[in-house]
Amino acid sequence: MSEQQTRVTAIRIEQMDCPTEERLLRKALEKKPGVTDLRFNLMSRVLSVTHDPAILEEVMQAIRKIGFTPELHDGKSATARTISKTGCCGHSHATTGGQTIAGAPHSHGDSGVHGAHDHHQHEHNHDGSHCAQGHDHTHGSAQGTLLAQPEGEVSPNIAGGILPAWWHLALGGALALASELVHWFGGPTWLTIVCAIAAVALAGTATYRKGLVALRYGDLNINALMSIAVTCALLIGQWPEAAMVMVLFTLSEWIEAKSLDRTRAAVAGLMNLAPETVTVQIDGQWQKREVAQVAVGSLVRIAPGERIGLDGRIVRGVTTVNQAPITGESVPVDKQLGDTVFAGTVNEAGEIEIDVTAAADSTTLARIINQIEEAQAVKAPTQRFVDTFSRYYTPAVVVLAILLAVIPPLFFGGAWLPGFTRRWSC
Repeated sequence: MSEQQTRVTAIRIEQMDCPTEERLLRKALEKKPGVTDLRFNLMSRVLSVTHDPAILEEVMQAIRKIGFTPELHDGKSATARTISKTGCCGHSHATTGGQTIAGAPHSHGDSGVHGAHDHHQHEHNHDGSHCAQGHDHTHGSAQGTLLAQPEGEVSPNIAGGILPAWWHLALGGALALASELVHWFGGPTWLTIVCAIAAVALAGTATYRKGLVALRYGDLNINALMSIAVTCALLIGQWPEAAMVMVLFTLSEWIEAKSLDRTRAAVAGLMNLAPETVTVQIDGQWQKREVAQVAVGSLVRIAPGERIGLDGRIVRGVTTVNQAPITGESVPVDKQLGDTVFAGTVNEAGEIEIDVTAAADSTTLARIINQIEEAQAVKAPTQRFVDTFSRYYTPAVVVLAILLAVIPPLFFGGAWLPGFTRRWSC
C-alpha cells in the first residue's frame, strides 16, 4: 500500500482483557482485505489496526459483530499515523498524546502484540526474516492510554454486557447451592431443575453469548468449551453440576477482572506521580510549562515540598528527596550539587534548580511504565507453545468425543444416552 493508503487507528475496546479476546479479534480482522497489522495492548484495552483508511468503518463493524464495543481512542476521531514506507516494519510514525506525527519512527514488537505506542524512541533490531536491521521504533510511555482507565473499574465482559453484578453472581451461587442441596437431600426434582436453570441464567448468560460468538468464528476457546460442557450437563440431567460449574467459572472471571483492574489502577497511580507542569526558565523568566514541552537541557526550579516533574542534575541548592516511589528507599536521600533526581520523587527540604537530562517520555518513571506495558504484551515461550498446541489439541479432543459418542450407537448397537453421558462428562 502507498503512504496515502495506509493508516494506524487506535481503538479502545472495553471488553478486551485477555488473550481469549485477542485471539477472537485476530480471527475477525486478520484476513480482512485492507488490514495489514494488528497490535494489542491488553492492559490499556487498546487495539492498533494498520489498515486502508477506506475500510475503517468495516473494521469497527467487524468488532461490533463479535459483541465488542469499539471506540476510537480519542473518543471522537481516529488516531491516524501516515506510513512512509512499506513492509513489515519499514514504516514510520509516532503519536504524542493521541495526536499524529507523520514521519516519526514507529514501533511494534517482533510478536506483533504491542499496544498503541507513542513517545520514547529507541533503536531496535529485527532479524533478517522481518526487515532490515537498525531502524528506529517508537514505544509508548503509556501516558495516553491507561489514563482512560478509571480507578476501581470492573472489567467489562467479552461479547457485550458486563460481568454479572455482584448480586447477580451471589444470587446465582445461592441458587446453584440450593440445587445441590435439594438434590442431595432427595427434594423435588422440579425444584432442583428450576434452581439450576435460574443459576445458569443469572451467572452464565454472558458466557453463553461469548461461546456462541467464538463458535461462529470457529474458535474453541474457554467460553465455547464451557458453554458446551454446561449445555451437555443440562441435557443429560446433571442439573446441580451444570449450575455450580457455571457459577464457579463466572466467579473466576470476575476475580480475574478485579485483579486486572487493580493492576491498571496501580500503573495509573505510577503515571500520576509526576506533575503535569514544572517551573522552567525561559528567556531569564520563570514560567509554568507542561512537562511534555520542556526540552532536555532546560533549567527547572523545584520548591520545597514540590514533586519533581523531570529527571535532572542539580545545578543549584541542596535538599533531601523522598525517592521511595522510584527506588523504594525508606528514608529521604540527601542531594547536593551534581546529584541526580528523578521524576515522581518529592523535594522535601530546600529549593533546587536542575538541568533536565531526559524528556518527559524518557524519564526513569516513564521507562518503568513502558516496561510494565511491554512485559504484559510479550508472550513467554511457554505461553506461545500452549497457544499453538491448544489450537490443534482442543478441536481434536472435541471431534474425538463426538465420534466416541456417535459411532458406537450407529455401528455397534450401543446405547445413545449412556455413551453420550460418558463421553461428555469427562
